[in-house]
Amino acid sequence: MIRRTLQHKIDTKAIRKIFTQLDENWLVRNLDERDYGIDLTLERFNDENATGDFIFVQVKGTQSEFNSNFSLSGFPTKTIEYSLLFDVPFFVFYTSLQSNQTKFIWLQKYVNLKLENTTTQWQEQNTVTLYFPINNDLETNIDKITNIIIQEKSKKYGVEYLSLLEQLKLHSGSVEVGQYAVSSYCIELIDKINKLDLFINMYSEYFGASSDYTYEDINLSLLKSTYYDISVSNSITSTQVHIIQKQLKLLEMVKVEFLQSSMIEEIIFETSGGQEVPY
Repeated sequence: MIRRTLQHKIDTKAIRKIFTQLDENWLVRNLDERDYGIDLTLERFNDENATGDFIFVQVKGTQSEFNSNFSLSGFPTKTIEYSLLFDVPFFVFYTSLQSNQTKFIWLQKYVNLKLENTTTQWQEQNTVTLYFPINNDLETNIDKITNIIIQEKSKKYGVEYLSLLEQLKLHSGSVEVGQYAVSSYCIELIDKINKLDLFINMYSEYFGASSDYTYEDINLSLLKSTYYDISVSNSITSTQVHIIQKQLKLLEMVKVEFLQSSMIEEIIFETSGGQEVPY
């Protein structure tokens, strides 16, 4: 006869508890097959609008009350290895039925910043102990999960952005030395870059702290019209060169902010003694 273990019953209660702790911007999909470690898929909405953002969740429950040490022992190494196969954020939710709280960690980032530094031989173990930051509370800090999703999504856009920008810089150089027909291709590249406006806005909002520019100085419409005028007149003026160089400089600053962002996360983690955690 098939029997449900006590832990299975606790985990089921934990999943039900999680449903009540999430706000209305999250659509929760329960999975029937849980053998591989994914218990829930959470999709994020912005009010009534779908975002296309989602995460995978492994749920662990306990009947014990949480104390100041939010740790979960006996977590399977095979589940961690499985999570690393995904480019979708994979979270562990740890719910105390007694405390009526759910703590979380972003498992892939936890591996990179925590396990690889404190338990270097973790892959040779059958299980590990996970430690949950006190501020990673599902009810009071769900925005952290939202920010993680947005940042991870931006990284995917970032790869496309870097490729388009390098092409634009290369072909802009050709235009400036007299190959004016190349302006038409530059216009095509700008149209593609313009579709990444959310990504550009995210990383250009930091300009004010480190430069004389703001994201409002980025004007892709002006850049596009400049290339169009060059292609029509089959010539280039010093004013047009200035516009191109300034806009490319601004787009390059977006690139630098993007490339530095993940590095800054790790620096903050190290200099704070692990108190400020990006997982």
